[in-house]
Amino acid sequence: MSALRTITLWLMRAGLVLYAVMRYYKNVLEFQTENVMFWVEAIYVASAILLFVGGFMKKSWVTVSSAVVMIFITGYLAVSTVRFPIDYNFAVFVIVGSVVLFFAISGNEK
Repeated sequence: MSALRTITLWLMRAGLVLYAVMRYYKNVLEFQTENVMFWVEAIYVASAILLFVGGFMKKSWVTVSSAVVMIFITGYLAVSTVRFPIDYNFAVFVIVGSVVLFFAISGNEK
């Protein structure tokens, strides 16, 4: 059971990086530094990468701090882009927020 948990944790980390890169890669590459959303999305992608890298470290401060940043940004993006009736994008933000909250609470626990 422990091996399955380890695989699941790494899949969640990789999934967060994949999601952040696929969703915000083009916007970050445009490098519009005067745009606030550029900075929000760039910090989001960097935090996702740091959350992944934090999994290789013994102490969990990188994982937890990256997850906390991602929680705030996920909440901001969810609220700022919500449409009524609520669509699948909001559901994706809820799922991503839940995964990030898990890492913020548990860190690198095995």
